[in-house]
Amino acid sequence: MGSNISYIIAVQDSHNLFDNFLDNLLSIIDIQDEVILFLDGVHNLKTISLSNNFKSRHNNTVIIQENRIVGYTVANNSAVKRSTGKYLCFLNTDTFPERNSVKKLISAFECKEKTGVVQGLLVYPQNLKIQSTGHIFGHYINKHANAFNNQNSVPKNSLIKRQAVSSAFYVTTKTLFDDNNGFDEHFFNSFQAMEFSLRLTLSGYACYVDTGAIAYHIQGASRNCINRDEVQQAAYFWCKHKNAIKEDLSNYLAQEMNKINLQKDYIAILISNYRMWKHTFSVLPLNVLDKIEIHNNTNYDLYSLISSSIKRQPISILFVCDNYNELYSKNKKWFLDRKRKGDDLIIDTHGNVVFTP
Repeated sequence: MGSNISYIIAVQDSHNLFDNFLDNLLSIIDIQDEVILFLDGVHNLKTISLSNNFKSRHNNTVIIQENRIVGYTVANNSAVKRSTGKYLCFLNTDTFPERNSVKKLISAFECKEKTGVVQGLLVYPQNLKIQSTGHIFGHYINKHANAFNNQNSVPKNSLIKRQAVSSAFYVTTKTLFDDNNGFDEHFFNSFQAMEFSLRLTLSGYACYVDTGAIAYHIQGASRNCINRDEVQQAAYFWCKHKNAIKEDLSNYLAQEMNKINLQKDYIAILISNYRMWKHTFSVLPLNVLDKIEIHNNTNYDLYSLISSSIKRQPISILFVCDNYNELYSKNKKWFLDRKRKGDDLIIDTHGNVVFTP
């Protein structure tokens, strides 16, 4: 009889990271759970030894060793073919779920009809801030929702519906994976798992993020041994799905703003690479009296970007950027001198709406 859960794990990284990953994995799995380790072009004897030692401690383990690097997509598709579980839990080897987080993801399939994929709440272990609550989309941009924000910025133990989610830690069913042809192998090491969840959404299934199922994610560490240009993969993704994707960034920001007390009028300062904020302003529940667009948008140093007269403005300021955490961390003194705590806002392309400290 097959296992209820199969953990699908593509391995390409350093033995130290892998060692820590396996140590955490042993602490969260049950004896009957199936683990599939796909060693993707791994020739490091320490990594191979760690895999074998893990199998000796968890008997229901399958090790697949590929001599050449085939990439994250093929590795996962190949591992799924060997799996027997009803549910597939995809894990990056830089991701460390908490105990019972996988069971929480599976429970969503039992309480929600037509569930396609469920992602856990991904958190940076370095600062315990959010890394991802799924994906949100703008005009040709795809971002991790709520990235860099505090965990209390999202409701606890809730299911948040998303168009697409991240496979650093997500669960789907083997039936759905097989029936929808798995990950698109045009993608080598990027977009593939997010794109699979998007396809399920477009087919009428629902994708969720369970904010009670926490996993700590060292973003990018598990694939940093391969340097593959993502430009072609991104181009293929947008050519394939542009007409079907709902651009939900603007509405998400408006939804978040409706939860808080806003000032009547704002001056907007735009320090962003995103060029479609005009549409966003048309749906936001606030009045923008004037906009200041700063074209030197790789620099978040407000002292060098705007005049002192702006800091003395009695009207509230709406800062618009790509990463609110970077804007604030580089300008703590500026915001202290501004002395408008609770009045000024920062919004970014990750869907964050944050009052300035």
